Amino acid sequence: MEAETLRRAANAGMFYPADPKALSQMIDTYLENARQAGVSGEIIALSCPHAGYEYS
Repeated sequence: MEAETLRRAANAGMFYPADPKALSQMIDTYLENARQAGVSGEIIALSCPHAGYEYS
C-alpha cells in the first residue's frame, strides 16, 4: 500500500495508546494472559473491540 492511501488513526491516544510501542506492549500483555480454548471447527468470524480495550 502506498503511504498516501493509508488513513491515520483518528483516535490514537484516546481509547488506546498513541505510541505504537506502548500499544504493541499492551496487546502483547493481553495475548499473554488470554486463555486458550480448543476450537473444533473452522473459525469464520472474529469479534473485535471498537473502543478502548479496557471497556471491551
